[in-house]
Amino acid sequence: MYTKEQLDFACKYPFSQDAKAVLESLKINSIDYRYMELGKERILGDMDKNVHIVNISLENVKISEILSYAYARMIVSAMEDKQALSNFIEGEQRRIGETLKGDTTENLMKIASELKVKIINNNVEFLISLGGYLKNIPKGETAALTNQKLSGGFIIIGRPLLVGILTSASKAAIMQGLPIRKEELPKDIIKFSKTFTFKPAQTITVKGGNSRAWIDKVLATPIPDVRHRVVNLVLAPYLVTVKKMSPEDAYAIILEYIERCKKINPDTKINEQYIMYQCRYAKAKGLKPLSLVKARELLAGMINFD
Repeated sequence: MYTKEQLDFACKYPFSQDAKAVLESLKINSIDYRYMELGKERILGDMDKNVHIVNISLENVKISEILSYAYARMIVSAMEDKQALSNFIEGEQRRIGETLKGDTTENLMKIASELKVKIINNNVEFLISLGGYLKNIPKGETAALTNQKLSGGFIIIGRPLLVGILTSASKAAIMQGLPIRKEELPKDIIKFSKTFTFKPAQTITVKGGNSRAWIDKVLATPIPDVRHRVVNLVLAPYLVTVKKMSPEDAYAIILEYIERCKKINPDTKINEQYIMYQCRYAKAKGLKPLSLVKARELLAGMINFD
């Protein structure tokens, strides 16, 4: 059985050994349609360059996050589309980068070890060999070798550059085993993949609103007002209808979000009964969330979706 620490790490880094250990302990022997949908949503999110990381506290939601990655790998392999595969890999790499930015130094060192990037933690600064740096050098002028400090054969880097190096190194771990050979894929996955055609003009969206990855940014951003409408028009339909969560799981996530909103403005009449009612209503009616265009109007001045 996995520990809480393993599950937390696996949720953040679904390519990790901890994630593999969690999956093995679950002993899943059949394909679940719910996770196929989650995998599809993950691929759509990866195709949207605005990836936003949401803190997850519920154990079953963390497990769903790990499974969505495993299913997404199978689905994108079954699609047999090189561009879709490339976008998936780049999107997952962006997720890792965003996660690393807010993670503990302990976890950064752990993922560095797993990615075989030798890092020495020198309190405020970090040391990396010249060879290790050149192998995983991130993009950008600030990362250029000529701009770095060298000491005793090591390059001295700060935390932001360390995050960039680990993000760069994560690509190889994400790519490992991809694409999965068709003969190794379940027939249900192959059949499901045929319903999902990769169309860059429709899936990579900033202003059009076809992708719903922007709702993750809402969940990551506490707001001082219009929270009733956000719950019933955006969050409940998104979590229940799109993410295929149970009303109970969706309720827990929304309740946690509202508690964070109260820290900004405690004046609200939203209670537990209201949240549960909206989650169950979304389930019963199959409600879809508000479009991005209308959400921009509703949340103008509170969330910048650009």
